[in-house]
Amino acid sequence: MKRRRSGGFALPTVIIASVIMMVVLLSAVSSTAAIRVSIKEQYYNQLARSGADAGLAYAKVCLSKSGGVATWSDASPLKPNTDCSGVQLSGFDCSTTPTDARCSMTRNGNVVSTFSVGAPTTSLMGWAVNDDKNAETISVGFLHTCGLSLSGKAYCWGSGANGELGNSTTSQSTLSPSAVTTNDKFKSISSGMYHTCAIRYDGKAFCWGLKTSGQLGDASSTGNSTVPVQVDTTNLPGDKIFKSISAGGSHSCGIATDNKAYCWGLNDHGQLGNGATGTNSNIPVAVSTTGLLSGKTILGISSGDNHTCAVANNASATTSGVYCWGYNGNSELGNGTTGTDSNIPVAVDTTGLLSGKTITQLSSGANSSCVLASSTSVDSAVYCWGYNYYGQLGNGSVTNSNIPVAVTPSGALAGLTVMSISLGNAHSCALASNGKLYCWGNNMNGQIGDNTITQRNEPVAVVNTAESDAFYGKTVLAVYGGRGETCAIASDGNLYCWGLNSANSGADTGKVGNNTNVNSNVPDAVYTNAMVNKQAVSLKSQGSANLVRTSDSSVWQSYKAVSKFDYSDRVWRQVSTSLKHACAVSNDGKAYCWGDNAFGQLGDNSSIDRSFPTSVYTGTSASPGALYGKTIVSIQTSEKFTCALTSDYNVYCWGDNTNGSLGNGTAVSYSAVPVAVSKSAYANKPIKQLSVGRSHSCAITSLGQVYCWGNNNTGQLGNNSITSSNVPVATTTSGVLSGLSVISITTGAQFSCAIASDNNAYCWGQGSYSQLGDNTTTTMSLVPTTVYTGGAMSGKKALSIYSGYDTTYLIASDGKTYAWGNDAYGMIGNDSNLTSLNYPAAISTTNLGTKTIASITAGFYYGCALTNDSSVYCWGRNNYAQLGESTLLDQSIPVATNISSVTAGNYLSSISATDFGLTTCSLATDTQTYCWGGGITSNGVFDPDFYATKTNTNILTPIIQSGNKVY
Repeated sequence: MKRRRSGGFALPTVIIASVIMMVVLLSAVSSTAAIRVSIKEQYYNQLARSGADAGLAYAKVCLSKSGGVATWSDASPLKPNTDCSGVQLSGFDCSTTPTDARCSMTRNGNVVSTFSVGAPTTSLMGWAVNDDKNAETISVGFLHTCGLSLSGKAYCWGSGANGELGNSTTSQSTLSPSAVTTNDKFKSISSGMYHTCAIRYDGKAFCWGLKTSGQLGDASSTGNSTVPVQVDTTNLPGDKIFKSISAGGSHSCGIATDNKAYCWGLNDHGQLGNGATGTNSNIPVAVSTTGLLSGKTILGISSGDNHTCAVANNASATTSGVYCWGYNGNSELGNGTTGTDSNIPVAVDTTGLLSGKTITQLSSGANSSCVLASSTSVDSAVYCWGYNYYGQLGNGSVTNSNIPVAVTPSGALAGLTVMSISLGNAHSCALASNGKLYCWGNNMNGQIGDNTITQRNEPVAVVNTAESDAFYGKTVLAVYGGRGETCAIASDGNLYCWGLNSANSGADTGKVGNNTNVNSNVPDAVYTNAMVNKQAVSLKSQGSANLVRTSDSSVWQSYKAVSKFDYSDRVWRQVSTSLKHACAVSNDGKAYCWGDNAFGQLGDNSSIDRSFPTSVYTGTSASPGALYGKTIVSIQTSEKFTCALTSDYNVYCWGDNTNGSLGNGTAVSYSAVPVAVSKSAYANKPIKQLSVGRSHSCAITSLGQVYCWGNNNTGQLGNNSITSSNVPVATTTSGVLSGLSVISITTGAQFSCAIASDNNAYCWGQGSYSQLGDNTTTTMSLVPTTVYTGGAMSGKKALSIYSGYDTTYLIASDGKTYAWGNDAYGMIGNDSNLTSLNYPAAISTTNLGTKTIASITAGFYYGCALTNDSSVYCWGRNNYAQLGESTLLDQSIPVATNISSVTAGNYLSSISATDFGLTTCSLATDTQTYCWGGGITSNGVFDPDFYATKTNTNILTPIIQSGNKVY
């Protein structure tokens, strides 16, 4: 019988069954083989990992023996058969016969595992990160990059053909940072096309590099300057200083203390904004205020190639707008037009997506700009306009836009809040709330950092997922876009750059700073071996498991793994001391505390006193604490509690909670582990600055609003009451602060003070010792009151402010320091020896001479200052040697602290005390922390029992603090 075929040949049933069985068997064999291959790879990769880890262990031993200095190099790496200099111990050359047992860690049959550790990356004590997102501390020009260390010292690298490195040369290429030729300390820096400008701590502006268009502002338009020259301030208001600065293509702009904008340099497209076009200016000229900027306060400014934009608000407004001027050929002005330049400010369109939103940050690229904006419904989103050929607007297209468009919030940025932005020439980057970076736009040189050179029209993540990635396990603190590259500061204190690293002509530039002139499409650490302040090393060890042919002993397959390790020895980014305990932030963003722990103020989940730095509790991945995975930016200690600001702009506190000091809405008496301060009052807005008083704290949000919590018995919270609060409450802004944003905050024992956007100081709370400084005898103010602006302060602006127990210090626009409040022990510093002073008076400069004060710390009835040459001067109470000048005598004028113990060739970079502490500490560039005063032992360790027993010897001059090695 024939089977009828229908559309094909039919197999007999038995054959079908056999085929099915064969398929099943083959599938099983294939699956088993795949499993075996997977297990084999896992095994060999684990051997490779073990080899890499062994290399790190060896490197640690070598570093410990050499005091943290690497004694090997890439050319002579550490291997199983080398000494700590990378020299073969037996004289045997392992590079030619790697399978020899003497050259391996383990050998088992045809498996050999080994390791190789190259030269470590050394870093500074940390690069400076500014609280003000509109003030850069790292800046990338056309063919060069510049940055500020934590101490304020300026470094540049890359091409210096026009003097833009500021190192007294016109070197074509410096592949790693070189010091700018000046002893000055700067607080912000900005690089243009071929020039760089910076603001010194006293507000004076300096520029260097090419000046043929007058872009240095020194009244000259000829040649260049290879060292910093001061910007001419003829047209500036009386104090002649700047608050911020931004260098563009061939022009520069800044904001002066009258809150107006001034520009200088090239003006071929009206980019100076002064109503003229075609006439350059080699000194600053005022941007026109006769039109849209009339009566407005400039909050931020950013310069592109041939245009400039600024954020401004009305004196009575709580919202802000954006205004631009200059070139508009690519819709740079964002005002709904294209092709028509403007030599006066025009408003960026706010009828669309920016309607009703508050601008918190502005950044301009070569031909485009972006803002970070927020509202009650949108928390910190990014909006851009201008040139979009490379997708730098981030909205998924390559079409220019003459009005703001939203950067795509879905995709990589889904569910994230953007914390800050920075634009390069034709790409943009954003730092998100998860501490990671996202970039978009031109990527032909790898500047996006996603390990490709593919253009991105929407945000993509900078690589951070593999253990070999530079940002793996780290939090990014700040990002800076450049002409064809990007730089970022990470939580390990290192600066990383990537992208274009050579000129289009092929000439070396090295502006990525990794000691090469090769482009990099992933972040790479800036090479800092030639710099001072080397304080930490990052090690990378490569391990391998090699399969060897038994016939000829040659390697025929190799499995590799990389391990990384960050080593820090006595490296603190910041230290804060109080009456009975101290805390510090390490170079990797971790918090450590030591001293008295009766109230859990050390945060280590115990109440045990510690005489050495102990890690603040973070928990584990299985049981995370409030700080798990967080990076600490700054830490503040009080008498019985501690608070910290993290890189995601949140605040965490621990210790005593009697008055609601922890701010987390609970009534518990104390917490021995960090808890999150409630964010409900300020609608989750980012916190940009924190200050801790004796029993209360205050913080400033990104919108310039003040919120305080804790004890309020004298009105120190400023909310028109004396009711304490265990959650943040808004400080009253309906009075003297109406329409103003707060830019700086400080807290004393029972009062608070701030500097607002009008550059005046305001105080509230206790006034019985004249802490309010308002030239009255008011004993208490429940709302902010204006610090007296007459007398010695007439016509001057407040630049920075610091409060001690009952005394406040203010550095003003004339470069002098003023004080008011309690003067029982000479804390005012003007040799008056009054009981108190209710208005600002200038402290004595008798011993200071021509030195200027860069920063101040205020302790318990005394003050100390760090000067521009890194000297320390102190005054006031000295019963526990807290002035550090070899006596126990009170001083009513600043006297020099004896810092002869600081290692020769190094200098002090910061200084710390608190309103209820008697110990002063200072970080130095030799990797050490120096302390003096009461409460520390002879080896510099904080003594938790000192204030109970008073038996320890007072430390009369600075000594090195020991016991704070961190791994």
